Amino acid sequence: MNLLSTVAFAVSLSLTFIGLPLQLRKIRTKRSTEGLSFTYMLLVFLGFSTWFLHGLARADAYLAASQAPGIVLSLIILAHFWVYKKRVP
Repeated sequence: MNLLSTVAFAVSLSLTFIGLPLQLRKIRTKRSTEGLSFTYMLLVFLGFSTWFLHGLARADAYLAASQAPGIVLSLIILAHFWVYKKRVP
């Protein structure tokens, strides 16, 4: 593993384990996804997913492993859009 891989691994995990959990806590506290863009979260998920696949294709375990938690957490957040969808009368 080279220095760039190490830095990318650390930054990705920081985003994943700080940014996404804070957003998830906000969603659960408010019991709403109001103010959060579905499109943005979908792009976050797709970003993590494509980097994960790229890591697999390059046989770079650090790249793939650093993206996996982001995939899981962004999927959880996306699921909340369905859970807290507005009920139409």
